[in-house]
Amino acid sequence: MFPSSSARLSVRDLIERYDAHAPRYTSYPTAARYLTGKGWQVVGLDHFALPHDGLAAADRAGRLHRNFQGYTTDAAEVLIGLGASSISRTPRGFVQNHTQERDWRQAVGAGALPVARGVVLTEQVAFVGEIIKRLMCDFVVDVAPIARRRGRDLSEVAGAWSLLDRFAQDGLVWLDGTVVAVTTLGRPLVRAVCAAFDPGAADIRQRHARVVGLDRLSMPVRVCDGSRSWGEARRTPLPDARRRPHEADRASGMRR
Repeated sequence: MFPSSSARLSVRDLIERYDAHAPRYTSYPTAARYLTGKGWQVVGLDHFALPHDGLAAADRAGRLHRNFQGYTTDAAEVLIGLGASSISRTPRGFVQNHTQERDWRQAVGAGALPVARGVVLTEQVAFVGEIIKRLMCDFVVDVAPIARRRGRDLSEVAGAWSLLDRFAQDGLVWLDGTVVAVTTLGRPLVRAVCAAFDPGAADIRQRHARVVGLDRLSMPVRVCDGSRSWGEARRTPLPDARRRPHEADRASGMRR
């Protein structure tokens, strides 16, 4: 079905190839069941990799990373984009080259950087970005150690907890002090969970109302989640999202 040299796949690729008109939340469980049945490993939110691939190995080891291009094994803090419209990242922010090739060529020909725009990352934004990155990669994060390492105050993300409480009431996350863990039920909705930490997500309440109304997704999530983010947890039964947090934790073998 797929080229033998291809060891990575986004579930979106499979859906678009075989069921382009079906809703994503209907197609995903079918695609995931097929792939995991063929030996592919679930990686992050919606990617798959064969067990020998470096992306799968990084996920099993808890070393998965994510940048604006998606999941990756690359931990480098600097990414240089070449060519028209490409995006570069540094610890200080992002820059994008001219999107029109003509403008890009003119700048290069004049010996200038072909940059059209940029965004500076503040320390506060970088702090929130690390929280979101770990949630997207591991589905669990302890905010306190990140705050200490970056010299930030937990009050900077205090507004997230009231929103996360609502997700917890719906069985999408469980909270234990400064630990936030996305449940099996909540994994397809992890982007909405991450948005609780985003100070720019003013419409989070509306988004929450929309995402939790998708038939609860309880069966699709259980079917599609064929592997876990934590070594041994991949070979243990998935926890019931409606159980008490510490019971679900023991059942899954999740490490904090």
